[in-house]
Amino acid sequence: MVANHVLVTLKEGEDPGALLAALGGTDIQLERVSPDAPLFRLHLGAATLEAVPTALDALDEKGSMVQMAEPDFLRQSLLAPNDPKYVDGTLWGLNQISDADIDAPEGWDTRTSAGNLIVAVVDTGIRYTHQDLAANMWRNPNEIAGNGVDDDGNGLVDDVYGCNAYGRNGNPMDDNGHGSHCSGTIGGVGNNGVGVT
Repeated sequence: MVANHVLVTLKEGEDPGALLAALGGTDIQLERVSPDAPLFRLHLGAATLEAVPTALDALDEKGSMVQMAEPDFLRQSLLAPNDPKYVDGTLWGLNQISDADIDAPEGWDTRTSAGNLIVAVVDTGIRYTHQDLAANMWRNPNEIAGNGVDDDGNGLVDDVYGCNAYGRNGNPMDDNGHGSHCSGTIGGVGNNGVGVT
């Protein structure tokens, strides 16, 4: 956790200056974290880990003004894939310094697999033969590939990996790349040194 401040959310309508006055410290200050929410960093005079619980106790005593007070925990992504497109920054939307991303490393720290989860991607199709997608592709258990027959009776012939709704057929092969890109973000095999994540 960070030693020189704690996070504080004020109750609706509470004045930050009034909280500072109530705390009575001359070496503390509040910094607004979000313009859209009453979330602040309460900077402590002493930058020690021992100062954090003391500050939290003092804030707890001001319960009529404070909705929430907690340490600002440091988190570090422990899992970063070695896939070339991630390493070279091509997939900038997964993680970047400006934080205009989807926080993929934070998600990977939580989970990197979900074997029995099925996700439908409605997009430009999917390159189901891609080295990072093939292993995780859903397969229609009621369709026999390549026999030219609508085995499952749903009106689509050989719809083994889904369908092409625009082309009204059973081949969802991506003709644009965007659907494969989105599918790779969701369920591509990662950390294998090839392809994407």
